[in-house]
Amino acid sequence: MNLNVKAHLNRLHFARIAFRPMVSTLLRQKFAFTMLVLQIALTLAVISNGLFIVSQRLEILQRPSGIDEPHIFVLTSSGFTENFNPKASIQSDLAQLRQMPNIINAVATYSFPFSGSSDWDELQTVAGSDKNTIPAASYKLDKHGIDALGLSLIAGENFTSSEVRWQTESNKTFPSVVIITSDVATDLFNTSNWASDVVN
Repeated sequence: MNLNVKAHLNRLHFARIAFRPMVSTLLRQKFAFTMLVLQIALTLAVISNGLFIVSQRLEILQRPSGIDEPHIFVLTSSGFTENFNPKASIQSDLAQLRQMPNIINAVATYSFPFSGSSDWDELQTVAGSDKNTIPAASYKLDKHGIDALGLSLIAGENFTSSEVRWQTESNKTFPSVVIITSDVATDLFNTSNWASDVVN
């Protein structure tokens, strides 16, 4: 059986590559050899950097967003006529959505976690450039936001209708109250026992 295998291998046409002459030629052409090594090194660096960036993006996407992603869908509202009233249109759409079966709640917002659009704010408990500052993404929601996104309010109170501000290009009044995540609260108040500080 071994003889048959050897005979079969002998009949195969293998490409013989003469490495020694190639290496000798490259060693004599030092400039070409150096450029080849640099090209290989640069290619490996680009590939390694690309793989690192991809791994970082995958790590970010695998982080829990905190919202009920499997049971949430997104609709957009746009108007093109001169008399289009965005506030009235959105309120009418939301009212109809909330009356539909199997809809827990609906909320109007221009962004949500991992949507690719959000604002970042610097939060402080004491004003001052030398004071502790916590960066945090901010999302504009009203009292329907908690139920619509599948969140849980573990301390404090939900928004009321009087606290909600309708922002426009000419009126971007910052709200007087906010709801923050437990992670932001822990960093902001520098303690895990932040609930008493938030409530009081």
